[in-house]
Amino acid sequence: MSSPWPALALRHLAALALAAPAACAIENPGFMFARDNTRTGTDTVSSADTTDSGVVDPGTSAGATTDARPTSTTGDDPPADTGVDVTSDGSSTSDGSSTALPDTEGCVKTFVELPAEADAFFIAGGTEPGGLGCNYELIAGNDSSCKFLNFGRTEQLRVARGGGTFEVMYAVRFSKLDLKELKEMGVTSAIAELALNVYAPPPSIEMRVGMIQDPWFEGVQNGTPAKPGDSNFGTARVEEMVDIKWTGFDGPRGASTEVTTLFVPEAQPNATFITTGGFSIDAWLATPDLAEGFVVSFFKDDALGTGGPSINTKDHTDPKLRPFLRVHFCAP
Repeated sequence: MSSPWPALALRHLAALALAAPAACAIENPGFMFARDNTRTGTDTVSSADTTDSGVVDPGTSAGATTDARPTSTTGDDPPADTGVDVTSDGSSTSDGSSTALPDTEGCVKTFVELPAEADAFFIAGGTEPGGLGCNYELIAGNDSSCKFLNFGRTEQLRVARGGGTFEVMYAVRFSKLDLKELKEMGVTSAIAELALNVYAPPPSIEMRVGMIQDPWFEGVQNGTPAKPGDSNFGTARVEEMVDIKWTGFDGPRGASTEVTTLFVPEAQPNATFITTGGFSIDAWLATPDLAEGFVVSFFKDDALGTGGPSINTKDHTDPKLRPFLRVHFCAP
């Protein structure tokens, strides 16, 4: 009987070679916000407030191209087994976290990089007084509040925590079929890290990364009102007959459990890959159907007026700039 491992690796190599259809890019805003990264207490989920949004300033960033990533590798010391941030020029920095596998006798450490299957941005509130409208980047003039819009086909957007209720978060999901194939290979325990390609003006910031519990639709809009089959900040799944709301009433963040953080170093140029700290995905390997992905967001006690990185999505025209999940495990 042939091993499923070659099929998994070859399928991902083929995926990297395919470019997605061109998406309408939303330019990076300037967001000349100060960042106060001092946090106290614990992250809690609460319903959003109803105060007005602040004003944000637009800006731009240039695109770039990086070398193709390996789909899989084997060896005693796989790359990024210490939470390494890998930049577009090949340099790297460590965030101090550990994704090291246990030193089990006979373990041949390996990893595979899974491409994103679905992703979207979610925006709380609006940019106009009373939380109305959505004058955010190239969406200027939209009468609908940002919280009602779907961003399932947005190529790039900057996350930010503005005044009032305005806040942008990013969710990404990976193929349950890929996880099922790993399970069928005999992989029962693995450490993963989320890799995102970003542009990040200074200063540095630490962001929350949560494992989403609710099933959700990616959607097919680029900053227009959500329709059946889409999602938005208030609704995980817009259905024909009834909308399925996010648990916790705080977008995907409210429906997630924090598993790690994403440290965004100061002044990263566009086309820079950064990775989260490592975390276990054993529960997903045991039951792949539970794998609803992750949400990258601010912490609830981060200061209003906090800017974050611009994130390149799976719809980016350059396939080498798209997010992926690096999964470390002992080769079966």
